[in-house]
Amino acid sequence: MERLERRALVTAATPGGRRVLRLVGSGALVQASEGERGFARFITRLDPPVEWQVEILPGVRSDALWRDAAMTFEYEGRDRHTGMVDLERDLPRLLAIETAGWDVTRIGHGMLEDAERTLAAIRAKRQRRLRAFALDPSSHRLAR
Repeated sequence: MERLERRALVTAATPGGRRVLRLVGSGALVQASEGERGFARFITRLDPPVEWQVEILPGVRSDALWRDAAMTFEYEGRDRHTGMVDLERDLPRLLAIETAGWDVTRIGHGMLEDAERTLAAIRAKRQRRLRAFALDPSSHRLAR
C-alpha cells in the first residue's frame, strides 16, 4: 500500500495519479470485509472527506469520522453484527463514544443499497450539528 501511495505521489499531477491518491485516501483498500469495502465506497461520496480508523478514545477506533461536526460512522455489517453477543459487545463502546461528545451514526448494509437517501440524511444531520455548534460553541467540546 505504501509503495502504491509513493508512486501515486510522484505522478500526482496526472489524472491517473490523482485517481490513485483518491482511492488510497478513501480507505477502501484497507477494509477487512466486502461489506466494509462497500461502506468505504459509499462514504467516500460525502464531502468533505471523512477520516478513517481514527482512535477517538484510548483503545477505541471509529470506522470513519468528521471532527468538525463531531460525527462518527460505524458500519454494522452482516458478517460481524449478527446477534446479541455482537450487540452486547458494541453497546458499551458506543456509549463511551457518545459520552465523550461524539454523535454515532450506525450504517447497516441495507442503508448502502438506498445510498442517495442515506447520504442526504447524513448531509442534513451534519448541517444541523454544525449550525448547533455555531450557536453554542461550548457544545462542541470532545472528551479524550
